[in-house]
Amino acid sequence: MVSEWWALLVQLSLCSALAILFVLSVRALLAHRLGAVATYQLWAVIPVSLLAGLLPVSAQPESVVQLASVLATIQAVVADSAPVKNGGHAGLIGIGIGVWLAGFILSAIHQIVMQRRFVRHLGQLRQISGRIYQASSSAGAPALVGALWPRIVLPNNFESSYTPEQQALIVLHEQTHLKRGDAQINALVATLRCVFWFNPLVHWAADRLRHDQELACDAVVLRQRPLSRRHYAEAILNSQLADIGLPVGCQWQSSHPMKERIQMIKKISSSRMQRFLATPLVLALLCVAATTAWAAGNAPAADTSATTTEVGYAQLSPPAYPKQAAAEKTTGRVLLKIGVGVDGKPQTIDIVSSEPAGVFDQAATDAVAKWTFTPATEAGVPMVSTVLVPVNFAMDDPDRLELEDQGLQRMDTLHVQE
Repeated sequence: MVSEWWALLVQLSLCSALAILFVLSVRALLAHRLGAVATYQLWAVIPVSLLAGLLPVSAQPESVVQLASVLATIQAVVADSAPVKNGGHAGLIGIGIGVWLAGFILSAIHQIVMQRRFVRHLGQLRQISGRIYQASSSAGAPALVGALWPRIVLPNNFESSYTPEQQALIVLHEQTHLKRGDAQINALVATLRCVFWFNPLVHWAADRLRHDQELACDAVVLRQRPLSRRHYAEAILNSQLADIGLPVGCQWQSSHPMKERIQMIKKISSSRMQRFLATPLVLALLCVAATTAWAAGNAPAADTSATTTEVGYAQLSPPAYPKQAAAEKTTGRVLLKIGVGVDGKPQTIDIVSSEPAGVFDQAATDAVAKWTFTPATEAGVPMVSTVLVPVNFAMDDPDRLELEDQGLQRMDTLHVQE
C-alpha cells in the first residue's frame, strides 16, 4: 500500500512538472499573440494533465508509444534515484511518505494561518448589498475573500479614496473574479501547493498564475469599459495595498507588478479574430498536454527483471556424512534457515528442524558455513536475504542439486552419498 502511494506521488509529480514546463514554454508567446485572457486559460493545462495522468489504459494509441517509453525511463530514474543496499527500497519509501505527509500538513497549516490572518486584518464586516461587504479597516481590501461563499470586501475608506467611476470599476473587477470562479481556482492552487510542497517549480508557477489572473481580469473589465482606461489606471495607482497574503481569494492589487498592469491597460484591445482563435488554440494545447500526461501516467513499467535476481549458489561443498550414521546406514534431513549477506556469505545459520534430532545438525551447519551464495539483487543492488535450505542425508545417488520454490523463499535440496 505504501509503495502504491509512493508510485502515485511520483506519477503526479511528473505530470505536474511536465504540465508546468509546457505552460511556461508557450506562455510568453501566447500572451503576445492572443492576450491576457488566453494566457490565463492556458493554466488549465495543469489540472487537466493531473486528471489525464490518472486515466486507465484502454488501447494505447500508436502515436504515444514512443513518448510513453521515454516517460517510463524518466519515472524509473525518479523512483530509483536513491537505492538502498540493505533491505531494498521499502524502508526508504516509508520514510519518504512520512516526510511528504509532514510537509503536506505543515503547508496546509501555513495556508490556513495566512487566510485567517488576512480575514483578521479586515476587521468587522458590514454587508452593503448581496455579496458586497465593507471592512472596518483598509488593510488588504478591496478583495474577493473565500471560496465556498466568496465575498467582495471593500475598505472602510472606499468612498473617500476613490472617485465614483473608480469605485464602479473596482467592484466590476471583483465581480469578474467572482463570476469566473477565480476564488475557487485559487483554492485549488493552494491545495496543489500543499500536495507538491517539495517542488519549487509549483510555487513559482502558482505566483505566475495569480499574476496572469489579475491581468486577465483587467482585460475583461476593460473590454466591457473600453473608455475607462484612465480611470482604471488611476484606481490601481491609488491602491497602495500591503501584500498580507490571501491564499483563497483575489486581492485587488496584491503583489502583481503595477508597471505591467498599467502597460496592459495602454494596449489596444484584442481583435475579434484573436478572441475567436484563442479558444480553439487553448483547447488544442490542452489536448497536447493531456496526451502527454496520459502517456506519462500509463507508461509501461521499466523492465527490471534483468537486474532483479534471487539467491543462488556460487560454491558448494557437500557435508561430511557422520561416521556412526554411515555405519548404521541412517538417513535424515536438516532444514536450515540461512541469512545471506550482500557479499554472498552466510551471516546466520539456524536449525529449523532435523530428523533424526541431533544426528546430522553439526555436519549440515559446518558444511553450509563454508558455502558461498550469489546474493539476491534489486535493480542491480545486492540485498540481505533469508533462505531455507533443507539438506537431505541419503545413501543413494551421487551429489545433485534440486531447486524448489516454496512461497517467497528458495528451497534448496542437496543429496550426498556415503
